[in-house]
Amino acid sequence: MEPNFVHRQGQNAAPLSHVNRAATSQMSNLGKPERETQNRVVALFRDELAYRYLGDWSDRSANANVEEKLLGKYLGRAGYSPEQISRAIYLLTTEIENPNRSLYDNSKAVYSYLRYGVPVKIGRFNIFAGSSAIPVLV
Repeated sequence: MEPNFVHRQGQNAAPLSHVNRAATSQMSNLGKPERETQNRVVALFRDELAYRYLGDWSDRSANANVEEKLLGKYLGRAGYSPEQISRAIYLLTTEIENPNRSLYDNSKAVYSYLRYGVPVKIGRFNIFAGSSAIPVLV
């Protein structure tokens, strides 16, 4: 698949005439190491693991931890039923947003789903037999 890059540079940029040059220089260097790390991770997923990069969505309206439409389409193409897809997405978002745990514990639970799949039970059938759990890492 062709990578889909979104270049935000220069779009709707606010003028910085009211900010002094020293402050501007300091602000641009604060996130530089993190941005470089993010770029390396994007390159790994895009170039070596053949993922499609959808761009930086941090400022996008309706941004979410789980892109339900994209995940649903992916799982549908993988042969899962709408009921299984709906349940898997519900369980994943429930783990992400659990208010009774710390961010660290939520992250551990989500990682487990990403690593091993989401155990989905529809009616009396449990769709979780080792590797047959629904994968949620697209």
